[in-house]
Amino acid sequence: TGMKFDAAGNLYVTGTSSGIVWRVTPAGQMSAFATLTGSINLNDLALDSAGNVYVTDSGANEVYRVTPAGVFQKWSTDPLLKPRATPTLFPIAALGANGIVVTPQGDVLVAITQPGRIVRIRVNPDGTAGAHSVVIENELLASVDGIALDTNGDIYAGLNIQNRIAVIKPDGRISTIAAGGPLVTTTTLAFGRGAFERSLFV
Repeated sequence: TGMKFDAAGNLYVTGTSSGIVWRVTPAGQMSAFATLTGSINLNDLALDSAGNVYVTDSGANEVYRVTPAGVFQKWSTDPLLKPRATPTLFPIAALGANGIVVTPQGDVLVAITQPGRIVRIRVNPDGTAGAHSVVIENELLASVDGIALDTNGDIYAGLNIQNRIAVIKPDGRISTIAAGGPLVTTTTLAFGRGAFERSLFV
């Protein structure tokens, strides 16, 4: 399930087989912002500064782009978004494209649940998907689900079946910041805003 706020305080939510991205206004009014017919499994979403919404489909292992007008566009079907054919860890979590964030520079980062891969997608000037590259791939990140970025550029990753949260430094170092306890099938992560911008919500 994906939940993200835009600059105006509207909350966007997805994560069902209905193919709907919902928008909830600050006043609590909920409406269908965009609908994708025939969707398999919309999972997570992220917004850029222009109001476009990027949505992962974990069934088809693709990324969609939804315009500010609510129009779905198939944005990326790159092979890097697909899971490993024969996962060596947690085969039950053999999903591909899952968590997603947009960086301050405008790149799109996508978490690939198996084998524990983070993919960077450049955005072309016309809004289409550009070059795809692997930021990191490591079995320590197997079952990665939701991801979040802090103000230092560190990537925080919820490791679903591992029941822990890992942080990935820009130089590729991986460490665990929390594990066990209430972290059961950790999915969505998000940093707060304003006074809570350094607080991670799970």
